[in-house]
Amino acid sequence: MSSLAKRTISGADNGRSLQAEEDASALAQILKDLVPQAGAALDNETLQSIIGSALNIYVQRFEEGDRSAVVPPDAGLNATAVLIVASMLLKSARVELFELGMFQTFSGIK
Repeated sequence: MSSLAKRTISGADNGRSLQAEEDASALAQILKDLVPQAGAALDNETLQSIIGSALNIYVQRFEEGDRSAVVPPDAGLNATAVLIVASMLLKSARVELFELGMFQTFSGIK
């Protein structure tokens, strides 16, 4: 876990201090436990919020120089799952496949 994630953060709403590493680990375990249920306990807005927040954290770390994989190889995602998520992320951002290719070409990120 990065030093950023290990820092203690303050809750913006109530001023409580939270241990980021413990909270992130607990959240990850809760989400893993929901997978067999196909996430039935999560409504779409909650799931979208979780994914959006995780992606924002990943991008922030990427921009700081961390080039870790988005998910570990043993995450259980097959090629179809990755293509579904990638396609829906592009659609959500209104980005065409051509634009992704141009971005990768000119940014050097592949």
